[in-house]
Amino acid sequence: MRVLGLETSSQRASVVLLDGERVLGEAVSDVAGAHAERLLPMIAETLRLAGLVATAVERVGVGVGPGSFTGVRVGLSVGRGMARGLGVPVVGVGSLRAIAAACEDPRTLVALLDARRSEVFAAAYGADGEERIAPQAVPIAGFDAWLSSHDIGEHAFVGAGCALVDRLPIAVDGGCDLPHARAVAQVAARLDPEQHVATPVYVRDAGATPQKLPASPF
Repeated sequence: MRVLGLETSSQRASVVLLDGERVLGEAVSDVAGAHAERLLPMIAETLRLAGLVATAVERVGVGVGPGSFTGVRVGLSVGRGMARGLGVPVVGVGSLRAIAAACEDPRTLVALLDARRSEVFAAAYGADGEERIAPQAVPIAGFDAWLSSHDIGEHAFVGAGCALVDRLPIAVDGGCDLPHARAVAQVAARLDPEQHVATPVYVRDAGATPQKLPASPF
């Protein structure tokens, strides 16, 4: 099955077209804040490298966060729009799930990303890919207590958020820092589109406070 993967929830934007485990085409951009402008050209470049047209896509996998609010919305808008136009299923894949899926490790993986506001986005996934702890925003100062409240057995840590938490006992490296479209596509190929709908996983609000304006005189 040919799966187009899109991931824009972090400062890295990536697109990949997979046929099974084979990469047919791929594009990556590390220019933060430019996902809206770059995503469609990246898709076009990926299809060009694959030597295929959009109608060859049989499924779309899109990163749904948590992560950048704007980035998540960009990827979802494009991914859902493409899937609808092509008449193919679209699958939502969490950014933390994608990080864990990119790392080959027999232990439960606790994936961490910087959530700002002295917090990390955290979730845990078993070696079978099953979610052990759902994504949530965890205060860095209370991370040890949060982890202790979950019984997940032997585990390792992955993701760029690991650098923000002191004294992690085990860490896995190997390029599993940020979510990538390749893992998104791989996971999307095996998930049920009916159960993994492409809707945003924000975990918390954007933190923006509406202005308190005086009542209009009109």
